[in-house]
Amino acid sequence: VQLWGREYFGLGIRFLAALDGGNDFRNSAGGRGVENTDKASAEWCAYTAELDGKPVTIAVYDLPGNPRAPAKWFTMTQGFTYISATLGLAEEPLTVTAQQAPLLLQYGVVAFDGAASEAAIQAAHEALKKMAKETP
Repeated sequence: VQLWGREYFGLGIRFLAALDGGNDFRNSAGGRGVENTDKASAEWCAYTAELDGKPVTIAVYDLPGNPRAPAKWFTMTQGFTYISATLGLAEEPLTVTAQQAPLLLQYGVVAFDGAASEAAIQAAHEALKKMAKETP
């Protein structure tokens, strides 16, 4: 089978409308804002915004073993705020043969109560990677 798609095809999150309007995206490669996280490859990408006057952070993680890791990220704030971990299928389709099946993709999503530090985001990634290794 050949997988293909738009630049946003992947594990995507459309945020609550109350979280729209910010541009506080960041990734493990040091990118900040949509302009430096959209179409960038990184192990994780996070978004921080205010909800009911308090900051929250949502981080999405690409886990080891996924094809084409680290993920290529799609981030946007126009119209609504959105993040997606993708396989870059818009640039290059992915062929999966019977010998390669099944295709296993593992991602993690963590919601932080507050504006999470990069150290906290990375620590959650390490914990998720450990859990992924323990999963048969």
